[in-house]
Amino acid sequence: MSTLPLSAILICIATGVIIAVMYEYLHWLSIKALPSIKHKGRWLFLTTAARLFILFFVSILIAQNNNTRFLWIMVFFLITRRTLIHFAKNVKRKK
Repeated sequence: MSTLPLSAILICIATGVIIAVMYEYLHWLSIKALPSIKHKGRWLFLTTAARLFILFFVSILIAQNNNTRFLWIMVFFLITRRTLIHFAKNVKRKK
């Protein structure tokens, strides 16, 4: 496993966090639009495929064929996503 300079690690961390926030925001938008969609299963499949494509495309683009960079991005994507989901579950909703 190769070592990375601090600047590369920080870029990977920032990329993972930004991708996770975008991923969850797009997920929220797709769920919000669900009541007005005729083919709900198809809609969920296509939006999930689009979000995963964005995740892997940007991750591979930033990683530049470096497995260590890719792993840093994925780890911080998962950490941020888990944190966002935990935060969203604990938000008190207005009734």
